Amino acid sequence: MTLCLLCARRRASRDCPALNAGICPPCCGTKRRRTVNCPDDCTYLTTGRKYQAQRELETEILDEARQLSPDLLHNLEYAMLTVRDTRFRDLKDREVKEALENVKKTIETAERKIIYAYRSVDPRIQIVADSVFQVIERHRKGEDELRKVETEEVKVMLTAILAALRETVTRNQDSSTYLELITQYSLGRLVKADEGRAPAKPEPEGLDLPDEPGSTGLIRLS
Repeated sequence: MTLCLLCARRRASRDCPALNAGICPPCCGTKRRRTVNCPDDCTYLTTGRKYQAQRELETEILDEARQLSPDLLHNLEYAMLTVRDTRFRDLKDREVKEALENVKKTIETAERKIIYAYRSVDPRIQIVADSVFQVIERHRKGEDELRKVETEEVKVMLTAILAALRETVTRNQDSSTYLELITQYSLGRLVKADEGRAPAKPEPEGLDLPDEPGSTGLIRLS
């Protein structure tokens, strides 16, 4: 096995055109254009730039969403975390991603005056979707003291969350990185309309979850 020219510890799986030698991926990623003068046409350099730009864009989208609609974003995330904490402790980002994709497609289909609910055969995914839909419906109708929102605002929030989820799932299909990240923002309850931005100290409050997928009749788009 040929070892990396730079660290002499890991396998040299990349041919570096700047050094005319093999290096490992970690050294390639951390030393490019810092201690290694990479040519502009290096495949690893161009791929790395695209990946970094995408990561920055997705992080920016989620940060902007948190500033634009902190209560709605928080409550959607709370719906996901409630499923994880009370039903499936091993819930994965990819399952949440599929659930939110179905929710978003259902909403967009309803905007075209077609009532069709995109559903998953996987009960874990469907329960996440039902939980998120429950919160969306309560926000759309201004129920339970939640701020009343329009469909477009919901779509913006779902798009932002999905951007972050796509990143973690692409990197690791079994990741729960996003769920772990949003845990630090969660207050352990829903944020209501008169609170504005999420208050600093949470007061526990439950969120009703369906016993079985689809049992709540949450898809009531009008």
